[in-house]
Amino acid sequence: LNPEVTRRAFQHLVSKYPAFRTGFSINMEGVLEQIIFKNVTADIQFFELESESTAIEQLKTEVSTIFDLQGPSLVKLRIYQLPT
Repeated sequence: LNPEVTRRAFQHLVSKYPAFRTGFSINMEGVLEQIIFKNVTADIQFFELESESTAIEQLKTEVSTIFDLQGPSLVKLRIYQLPT
C-alpha cells in the first residue's frame, strides 16, 4: 500500500463529494442544520504497529475517541500496518 497514493485518492473523494465534507450544527432556534464545507483536508492517518497487542490498544483508543458531528468531515480513514 502506497501511503501517498492512498492519501491523494482519499483527498480526491473528500474534495469531490459533499457528503464527505458535511457537518451538523444546531442553530439559534434549536434546529439541526447541515453544513457543507468547501475545503476540507482529508482525515487520514497511517500507523506502523509493532505487534498485534499494540494494534488492539490503538483500536481501543480510536473507538473511544468522541466523533465530532460539527467538524468539517464525517469520515476519517485509519490504516494500520503490522510487521510481516
